Amino acid sequence: TLTISGDTDNRGNTYAVAKMLTTTYPLCLVLMELAVSCRMKRNSLHLEWIPRQQNSEADNLSNQITHEFNARHRVTADIANIKFHIMDRLQNSCDSLYADIDTRKKLKDKQAGTKKKANYKPDALKKTDPW
Repeated sequence: TLTISGDTDNRGNTYAVAKMLTTTYPLCLVLMELAVSCRMKRNSLHLEWIPRQQNSEADNLSNQITHEFNARHRVTADIANIKFHIMDRLQNSCDSLYADIDTRKKLKDKQAGTKKKANYKPDALKKTDPW
């Protein structure tokens, strides 16, 4: 077994990788793909949180600020040519599921807003459950 370690300034990422659990989309797809890849290769991944000030190089890379980095060390990747184990199969289903969830949430919020506009005031607790 090979353990791969890394640093991140995002505490959410450390928890997601440690527990291999998240409900955030599309992070859940990436996490599932990562879990399958690690299992197939008998690898494990460990992320350690570090303060943002200690992670400025990674921040620059994620913001495509690359002038401080040696171009000879750059690895070019074409996501269309990457062979995923499960992500391709799940992408469309998950897109539909999360779009449906979003639609239902918006409808629920809209309905809740309608109730508020009607000046709905529940009975005070001292009337409904006096002690």
